[in-house]
Amino acid sequence: MGTKQFIGIDFGTTNTAVFEYTTDESGITNQRILSETGTSNTAFPSIMAITNDNSRGLIGSKVKNEKERLSETHTIIKSFKSYLNEEAPITINGAPISPVKLVSYYLQAVKKQISKVYNIDISEASFSYPVDFGATARRQLAAAAEDAGINVTSMISESTAAYLACRDSIGVYQNVMVIDWGGGTLDMSIFKIDNNKVFEKSIYGIKFGGDDIDVLLAERMHAYINRNAADSIKKCSFEDMPQNDKGKLISLCEEAKIEISNSQEDYIATLKSYGDYGTRNFVISVDEFEEIVSPVIRTKVVPAIAEALKRAGMTPSSIDAVIIAGGSSKLSSFMNAVMNIFGQDKIFCPVDLALSKSTIERNRINTRGGVQFVSAKGAAFSLTLGDGFKLNEGVGILMSDDSVYPLFKGQQDGEGASVELTFSLVEDTQDAHFIITNESGTHVYDKFIVPTKGFLRENLKVNATITKYQTILLNVNNQMMSDKLKDTSREITGMTMYYDLSNSE
Repeated sequence: MGTKQFIGIDFGTTNTAVFEYTTDESGITNQRILSETGTSNTAFPSIMAITNDNSRGLIGSKVKNEKERLSETHTIIKSFKSYLNEEAPITINGAPISPVKLVSYYLQAVKKQISKVYNIDISEASFSYPVDFGATARRQLAAAAEDAGINVTSMISESTAAYLACRDSIGVYQNVMVIDWGGGTLDMSIFKIDNNKVFEKSIYGIKFGGDDIDVLLAERMHAYINRNAADSIKKCSFEDMPQNDKGKLISLCEEAKIEISNSQEDYIATLKSYGDYGTRNFVISVDEFEEIVSPVIRTKVVPAIAEALKRAGMTPSSIDAVIIAGGSSKLSSFMNAVMNIFGQDKIFCPVDLALSKSTIERNRINTRGGVQFVSAKGAAFSLTLGDGFKLNEGVGILMSDDSVYPLFKGQQDGEGASVELTFSLVEDTQDAHFIITNESGTHVYDKFIVPTKGFLRENLKVNATITKYQTILLNVNNQMMSDKLKDTSREITGMTMYYDLSNSE
């Protein structure tokens, strides 16, 4: 049988984590994080410095730690994960580059560094993805990975991957929620657990994370700098500042956010060479930081948690355990809000998320690499499941009599399952309305219109396939239409999944 390798990659907005499982001939499993240096438990910072002629670039900690110096000869690019789902190229140093190629450059560098440090070649991996990642973004991520020489064998949502990584550390619970708040997104999954069977009851996410807080804090600090600048200085709004200067202030505010979250002490800042303002010194107090963070926790995070519960048909009292993940979860306002909703005894978090003012002593999760690696670890573990993922609920087409015609069955159909069906019109019309729902018709995944000639015997051929990206690729063909109009294709997302852990290797 030989040794089997399973790699999980969490390509994050702020950091990128890589985790490896291996099993030997005797069935013994080994696991390790694959870090930038091989000696630390830190992930690769998701940051690049590209030379001004676009000829070469650097990634990782060197760029993060020396970005001010490098910005003189390089263009610093952060949070480039957010570019995925965009078709238009990005302009860097006056030259266009596609989002796929930009991410590919980064993943190539990560792969090369891991090969150098660990002497292993990452040729295939499972990737975790944010819940709100659409089909285009998932395919672009896969294309970027494959361009970097990494075959994407499967995908799994970040919050579900976090549960798989932590499941052995929290004990046996029936209803479990994962809240994963990272640099770019807030992702949530709610599960029903039955022995080794994991049923996603709801998945929900919003595009709001730590990066957004960095910008809010930077805008506040820029306003302070404006108010205290000499009259002789030409003042401008934060948005009108040169890109590199905005980046400097945002990076400083990110550092302040991290330090304040860890120490709960005021942050003394020095901002060097900030455009016409020059070097500025100021203090970001804990109280001022909380004035910025608390409202967004109240208006964005808390309603998102409520929506995830609503979609699962649950209330806070029906949740038995809550797993906290993601670097932004270190914010005390966030942790306090979660404890106010669920109660402290239900909260589980990796040891490196424990806060001085809200430490969860009893429910610490000891997972290798801590919070940065839980999604990568879960993605790697998902590859050990013999059956992979299956749909938790059936998916079908809503008919004119409000019944649902099944396309796929829940807990039976998974990656690679396909179906071919033929439908006909029930009335003389110039278009056919397709509504894709869950098996009960209570949740709509997609709606679209297919052009028709209006003949009652007009046949519409439907082909649907479940992909490794946890999407359903659907095509409707009408041979009576012209070549330009005869095919209508959609890729469906938002379905909940089912995992049987009893078949893991």
